[in-house]
Amino acid sequence: MGDHYSYIVPQKVAKTEAPAIANKFANYLINRNIILADKTDCVLSEKLGYPPSENYGEVFEYPDENIFHLRTNGFGITIGRGPYFSNELDEINCPNCATDIMELEWGDAITEWMNETGKDKIECPGCRQINSIDDFVYEPFGAFGEVGFTFWNWGAEFKESFIHDIETLLGYQVKIVYGKI
Repeated sequence: MGDHYSYIVPQKVAKTEAPAIANKFANYLINRNIILADKTDCVLSEKLGYPPSENYGEVFEYPDENIFHLRTNGFGITIGRGPYFSNELDEINCPNCATDIMELEWGDAITEWMNETGKDKIECPGCRQINSIDDFVYEPFGAFGEVGFTFWNWGAEFKESFIHDIETLLGYQVKIVYGKI
């Protein structure tokens, strides 16, 4: 069966802004009665998460109606630089020419990006342009960010209106990643 996750990752957030963005989003969800304010052991993490509340269905097009019967059913926040991917990558495409670089040694570039060493660049063999690993296009979709939000087993496909509201609230474009473990 497995657990499903849905990430919302605000783009281009400065490291110093990440905690304020996380608090703003959590407070928004609490005030709309989408999550409960008291954290519990409801996420797959060492940290505690926020359980869903009665308006949780406002978030997804197809909310999971069994969510309150699941042990893993919370909303989690990760502050700190990290990648957010679905479980398997099929392609990593150049943002300039769409050449797939999946066969290259790109794992070190992700580590360098996370460590902020400045050595996170890869030269595309197709167009010879040099880009940061976080600029490439991932299939299935992936994202990089200083803060990420995880919804565990809430449903499939965020509502477009919800994503628009979040981008307006936070002041940042967001990327969405769906996966299953």
